[in-house]
Amino acid sequence: MEKKLKYISLFLFIILFSLTNVLADLSVKYTIYEGEIDSSGNLIKKSNTLSGFNVNVYPCNNDACTSIGSLIPSLSTSSLSDNVIISYPHEMLTTYGYALYFYNEDYIGFQLWNEKAWGTSTTIYEGQKIYLSKRVGGHIPISGFEFNSQTPKNQNTNFNVKINLSSSDYILISDKTHFDTGLIEKVKVNVTFNVLNGSSILSKQEKTIELPYGESLTNIPFNYTFTEVGLYNVSVETEIIDSKFKSTSIKDEIKEIKVVSDSKYNYSSSYIVNVDYSSLNQYINDKISVNFIPRSNYIDEFGNTYNKNNSVNVTIKNQTNLIYSNISNVNYNNLFSFFYNFDKEGIYNVSFEICPIEDISSDKTCTSLNLTYNITKKDSSRSVSKGSSSTNKQESIILYSSEELIQDQSNTEMTTDNQFSSETISLNNQEQGEVDSQEVLFFTLISVFGFGSIGILTLIIVKFLLFI
Repeated sequence: MEKKLKYISLFLFIILFSLTNVLADLSVKYTIYEGEIDSSGNLIKKSNTLSGFNVNVYPCNNDACTSIGSLIPSLSTSSLSDNVIISYPHEMLTTYGYALYFYNEDYIGFQLWNEKAWGTSTTIYEGQKIYLSKRVGGHIPISGFEFNSQTPKNQNTNFNVKINLSSSDYILISDKTHFDTGLIEKVKVNVTFNVLNGSSILSKQEKTIELPYGESLTNIPFNYTFTEVGLYNVSVETEIIDSKFKSTSIKDEIKEIKVVSDSKYNYSSSYIVNVDYSSLNQYINDKISVNFIPRSNYIDEFGNTYNKNNSVNVTIKNQTNLIYSNISNVNYNNLFSFFYNFDKEGIYNVSFEICPIEDISSDKTCTSLNLTYNITKKDSSRSVSKGSSSTNKQESIILYSSEELIQDQSNTEMTTDNQFSSETISLNNQEQGEVDSQEVLFFTLISVFGFGSIGILTLIIVKFLLFI
């Protein structure tokens, strides 16, 4: 009998313990429905349910439940059906209740907070309806499209695209997020980068990324190498391809890029051809001449060459003293001529600086021609004495006339005639004097030697010598 009472007592204890455990849980059933979030952020509730989701349960750490504790694994679960039953313990972990997060990767999640459930009951209570929704409309703005607007050909060019969720989309999603679960939720976005030459697409690159919820910018890099100079267009398009969005719109941006030569470009330079100048050793008042053809070119960003006009700056210095300066504008490939007379002897530096006259580039290269002239007086031994003979005198007149003709042709002719006449008269007077002298000598000999044989012989010899 005692033995039987022991068995009965043990059995009752087991029953009471089991009943205590059963009555310690408070079960709440949550059913999942589909919903939509319109452009104003309003939740449009649907009557149809959806299956397959997860639920995480956290303790609230403050009255507003904006701060939550660690995940409670015993209460968190998943379901393949359209509902889930959560059995809460008879006492809450905190007085602020629980925070519940329902989510599915194809929908915008749903949060409950300050869910205060505890006690013991065999009844399954119906909890609040849960709506996993999709966003109607939405887009991804292009917050930045950065690259060098001018790039050399045959060089890799980087393009950086910066995107994030539109502020309205982010706000609408974040409004449904009362507390931070620590889960990184994302939106799948397709970004397309195009390189266009006119209407032709030279390159099309696509990248699919998962954009995290939030307003922070995400950088997506692209690159391309241009092989020809010219003007091109580059564009970027963004489109949400995430199932969390029921409909989306494409955002795009297009910009121009200039592809330039991979060698030196955007510069101008000058040079000269057909250079000719007079001897560097000259006499005072001799005219020097310098001739050349100046040319200037401009090389643009695409490597094209354009002919440009020139400026020629002429300076003359005697040692360090500037005695002449002048700037002339000369058209491309036109002959430039310079003449000058030095009126004093010395060493003179004659310089010509040739530059592009059209200053269309900050990178400009000029060229120069430098000549050093030695100017001296004329050697007196080169002069011809006047009156030495009629032939020599004529040469002297011709040389004189040639010099004078350079200055004043008409005045020179008159001067030459007068000088020639006066020299002729002087020449006749000289010859007449020689005849008179012979006669005086003749009569003197006769008076000394008489008309004898000795006198006649002496006279013949003198005549012979005078004739020679």
